[in-house]
Amino acid sequence: GPPGVWFGVGFGATVMADAPYSIILDGSDDILVEERTLGMYTMGTLLTNGSLQKVSQESISEGMVAVELQRPLAAAGEGFYTFDPTADSIEIMVAVGRTPVFGHHISKAVGSLKLTQPVIGLVQGH
Repeated sequence: GPPGVWFGVGFGATVMADAPYSIILDGSDDILVEERTLGMYTMGTLLTNGSLQKVSQESISEGMVAVELQRPLAAAGEGFYTFDPTADSIEIMVAVGRTPVFGHHISKAVGSLKLTQPVIGLVQGH
């Protein structure tokens, strides 16, 4: 997302009323990451005891902040999302905020994230 403002993605839903599991990154210099269950027109509930981890430091390229995150596919408990490794796609919703602190968004979009299955095995060259 853009530097200096919060941004996030919700999984398995296209509207906040569905209370999607979401990952929110704030716009601070040392980006803080939160896991939340969103609510209808609300910030929802902060989820604790998750296993989301930053795998890389933040970087900015072409005006966008990038950070690699990692967590298990299985949900860590109530409110968390279980990622299906056999799914072809996941419904998602994304948003960008006005300020570094999570709050009302100025931009949002919904869609479907197409997934590809990993190729398992050895590929031999000629």
